[in-house]
Amino acid sequence: MSETTELRNYGQYAGVNYGGMHTHRHETRLLSRLIVAQRLDRGRIEEVLKRFAPRTYRISTGPELDRAGAAALLATSPFVVVVGEYGSGLGTAAEALLKEFSEQGRRLERIRIDDEQSGQFAGTDLPAEQGVVYLLRLPRQPGLVGPHVAEEIRGHAALLSDLDAHLLVTASPDVWRAAGGFGGPHVLEAIPPSGVEVLRHHSFAKAVDVDAVLAHTPVADLLDRASVADAAHFARILEDAAGTDEDISLDQLVTDTLGAYRGWREVLSRWFDDKQHGLRERLFLTAAAMLEGRPAHQILDVLDELGNNVSGLPSYRAEGFAAAGLHALKEAIDADIQDGLLRFRKPGYAEATLSFLYGDRETRFRAGLWKWAVGLPLGRGRQEAQDLGNQIAEMMVKIVLRHFDVAPLYELKRWADEENLHDVVLRALTAAAVSEEVGQQVRAQLYDWASTDSTDVKLQRVIARVCAGDMAESYPRISFTRLGHLAGRRDSAVREEVITAVVMLWKRPQLRHRIIRAVTTWMGESSRLGTAWGIASKLAASEVHPLAVAAEHDGTLRDLVRAFGEALTDPSMVVPADEFGSSTLTNALGSPADRELAVRFFVDVVRYSSGGSRRIVRLQRMLFTWQPGAEDVAHPDRRDLRDHIAEALAHVDPVGQG
Repeated sequence: MSETTELRNYGQYAGVNYGGMHTHRHETRLLSRLIVAQRLDRGRIEEVLKRFAPRTYRISTGPELDRAGAAALLATSPFVVVVGEYGSGLGTAAEALLKEFSEQGRRLERIRIDDEQSGQFAGTDLPAEQGVVYLLRLPRQPGLVGPHVAEEIRGHAALLSDLDAHLLVTASPDVWRAAGGFGGPHVLEAIPPSGVEVLRHHSFAKAVDVDAVLAHTPVADLLDRASVADAAHFARILEDAAGTDEDISLDQLVTDTLGAYRGWREVLSRWFDDKQHGLRERLFLTAAAMLEGRPAHQILDVLDELGNNVSGLPSYRAEGFAAAGLHALKEAIDADIQDGLLRFRKPGYAEATLSFLYGDRETRFRAGLWKWAVGLPLGRGRQEAQDLGNQIAEMMVKIVLRHFDVAPLYELKRWADEENLHDVVLRALTAAAVSEEVGQQVRAQLYDWASTDSTDVKLQRVIARVCAGDMAESYPRISFTRLGHLAGRRDSAVREEVITAVVMLWKRPQLRHRIIRAVTTWMGESSRLGTAWGIASKLAASEVHPLAVAAEHDGTLRDLVRAFGEALTDPSMVVPADEFGSSTLTNALGSPADRELAVRFFVDVVRYSSGGSRRIVRLQRMLFTWQPGAEDVAHPDRRDLRDHIAEALAHVDPVGQG
């Protein structure tokens, strides 16, 4: 591993520790925090500010500002651009400016650049909604940014101002120049804090004698040359190491933190070079690294299977008393057994070991390692399988992000057959799919699985759930593209999963128009027609009727009118069409506006093309099924609506007009 690799900040998200220390009972803490870190809400901003080292923001045409001053500038401006080098805390510097907006309850939204669209990001069609505060991170590579992006942002200012909306943009100096960037009062240069300041303002600083830590020359030298991101990474490791052992000496704390920060590379290199550590010790270290915090005898029991997977050894080696026992093995790998559970004495040693091996061994070893690990939860009881699955999935994601290699994730397909492990796969794939390190590769793999007929249906169901979660919040078009492929699958369970997924996404107001557009498109294709109307029927019965959303966009409303008109005369769509129509009528009772919208919708369904008389017959039958004449006395409001719509339909009946 190179020195550059050692010093890279693998925890690009504030508060995420990729070198997790001594986690005993595994929860999905890391995966959950990776996912949550991609959101933009009050909780996220508060997490950022807990570790925020004060810095200044320099305007080319004015004085330097502190965080509050820069935030005030954003509050009075339609847009602000924050420029800084990557690794300098640029993302944190920008997100910290959103504190006051988050406290006001304003909606905060990231603008994601669709990496599946060809060509450079042009900056056109930027969103603008009433009162929303947007955060746009321009790509890291100058070649991915169009030369007129800056002008597009400036031209967007008037619309933002009219809507009391704001746009916060981050970019490196090179990228901002490539975008045609300009200076002025709306462009701030984020001046990064020193590594020492990052350490002093970390949330644990009051519990540790920071001055005593800084008195150690290796720490001072490291922080002197470290980026903000690397200094924050060091601080998180120090915090975790300090919390592991309350009686640890300061010298040992510093030694352990430096070792973990550097991935224990020198220690591991010497250990593996030592010929006294035989095959059994090496297998035990590898298994313990994957399963730290689990019962020691359980780790011992899986050595033979691990050896078979990574080295092709016989599945059973009858060494008996000739082999090293548990006590000797735990001493050999510098671990302790407490309450029957094995834990390394060095913090961060489990991940460091697997990362070392991953970079030091051949492809066959890597593949065999994950094949063995993913097989461990299979065939176990529900709770044990989930616990093991969570631990293995989190370690897998750590290694995937550290080495920018998505290959291990392919093994998770095996868990698609295990209902108990679906949620584990969901979180692992989501965390990787929204990550900056490998997100694009993982999203491409999800596309391949969703669009291939031969993909196992259980995996397809998991993919639908991934597309209904946080990935859709970050990458809505990409998520709907994959759901669209799954919507046409022959398996009814997959289609039902798609329906459930879209209904879940409907709860997110910012996605509703996209959903209607996608669903009406699916209604025009025979393979996805049934799924689309299954979705529409569910949405029509929800708190927000699709008509209310479609009515805000003339083109979308026309598409829905056309689709419903065709469904009325399609014998295979009788049930969903009746369900949608019935729910639309019930919704129309809610308010005069809903009533008027429903009347206009049904009239347009008759008018949109030839064959209107046939559609009127179907609608009349639907009306009297929804409100039978025999129940008119009991439900006068429903009777009046039925008769009002029937009369409106009569006025546009082609036969009557003739």
